Amino acid sequence: LAPWLELRSRNLLDSAVQESLLAVPYAFAQLGADKQAADHYVDAIEAFNTEMARLTSSIDAISHGALITELLGQHADASSDSSGWYWRLDRIPDTIESRYLYDLLASNRFQEGLKNYRDLLQLNKNLDHWAQSLGAFDDILDTRQRAYEQRLPNINGNLTSVDLDALAAKRVELESRLQEIERSDDVVALGTPKEQQTWRKLTAMEPVLAKLGADPSAAELRDKQRFLKGLLIWDLRRDYKARLWAEKKSLGELNRQLREAQRRHHEVMSARDDWPKKFAALSARVGGLKPRVAGMQAEAQAALTRQQDFLQGLAIDELKAQRDRLNTYMLQARFALASIYDRAAANNEPAEAAPAAKVPADSRVLAEGAK
Repeated sequence: LAPWLELRSRNLLDSAVQESLLAVPYAFAQLGADKQAADHYVDAIEAFNTEMARLTSSIDAISHGALITELLGQHADASSDSSGWYWRLDRIPDTIESRYLYDLLASNRFQEGLKNYRDLLQLNKNLDHWAQSLGAFDDILDTRQRAYEQRLPNINGNLTSVDLDALAAKRVELESRLQEIERSDDVVALGTPKEQQTWRKLTAMEPVLAKLGADPSAAELRDKQRFLKGLLIWDLRRDYKARLWAEKKSLGELNRQLREAQRRHHEVMSARDDWPKKFAALSARVGGLKPRVAGMQAEAQAALTRQQDFLQGLAIDELKAQRDRLNTYMLQARFALASIYDRAAANNEPAEAAPAAKVPADSRVLAEGAK
């Protein structure tokens, strides 16, 4: 009796403590102390009834989602980085129902189910955010459409202001001119404007000097003219190759820039012409996403409900098993108490230990209730 009496004073959630509530009065009954046995059986019945009432209340609370709300209350706004495999329930809330479920909450099956529920909860939040974002996409498309309509006149004006065909014809003309200069070895044509102006002046002086006759001063002027012309042609001949190479290089750069201008001109025209089709396609795509996201929201919500029902079912089954065990113990206590009253009645000895308000005096009533 000494260890059992010590055990019965401890936490009733322990199955060993629950069994001790039956073991102590059983021991008193075996010793012939029916009064003490009846007292302890009455205490056991009261304790079992109280605990069963708490279990029933906990089952009702879990059925309404209290357990899942309490378990995830401290993690409801956690980031998605802590979901899935890396998330753990690090603290059990101090509630009536959780005090009966420590073993269940620590089990791998419940922990994995709780993580799946939390991931589904996060998925539902993401889908809600996506559904709200679709409205923002509509606003973005409307803004881009208005911007396109506002910029369209300027785009058309800029496209028509540049005559790429005329520029291409001018490039062909410059290329032909350069080829002609190279073929005729026209060094003067590649001279600087000042050199070309000097060349024209020197050339124009020849018929004038020819009219001066054989006068010595005229001969001296003709000699100076020929000297200056020869000096100029020498300079032109010296720089001809470098200038011809520079002109070819400039012509190549002109070709490259003209091709780039044509490419950009084509891209702008294509973008201008393709935008109405692209806008219609984007609008249709966003419109098609709305029912798709709505369907995913319905599926995710249904999966969340099923997962919550699964977790609540595990907890409720565990609590019902505990309640059934306590009910079995209570029936045993009632049967034993009925037996004590039967013996007391047979011996004409009233069981004074049991108050009438708590335990019926008729043992047959107890027996029928136990059955």
